[in-house]
Amino acid sequence: MNEYNTAMAKYCDEIVQEICGYLRTGDTQEAACKKAGIGEETFYGWQREKTEFSEAVKAAKKEFLRNQYKDAVQSLYKRATGYDVEEPEITYGDKDGKPYIKQKKVRTKHIPADPQALKFLLTNLYPDDWQDKQRNELTGSLSNRVTIEYVDSGINLAHSEDEITD
Repeated sequence: MNEYNTAMAKYCDEIVQEICGYLRTGDTQEAACKKAGIGEETFYGWQREKTEFSEAVKAAKKEFLRNQYKDAVQSLYKRATGYDVEEPEITYGDKDGKPYIKQKKVRTKHIPADPQALKFLLTNLYPDDWQDKQRNELTGSLSNRVTIEYVDSGINLAHSEDEITD
């Protein structure tokens, strides 16, 4: 918590920068107020009364969202194409009943590409070339002319119910 008293917080550039810094890193307004040492009522009052404060808060929130978007796209790209990660490998030993670190190694592990992530990436980046549906096109013209031909097959057809025999 900061040295500012929540009951007697005075508006100054230092508090504005501190609050905006917290908002840029993803804190909620409530958390940012608490960390900066001001009450939420003061925060909302400053937002209503001080245009520069309101604009600074909006800009900080926008920057947070931009960074989140950028991180999400980078993560999706890594997931779609595969990546390497370094993992520590520690071997422990036992000396007189006490554990100790015998050996430390760093091992590189490859995380393979995820086909679903790649499919998602391609269908959204290049929708004209990559689609998750089939498109069928029918060209030509249709005619609504119907021709009925009667072919005499030598079978006597009944013209009424009376002519039908079981």
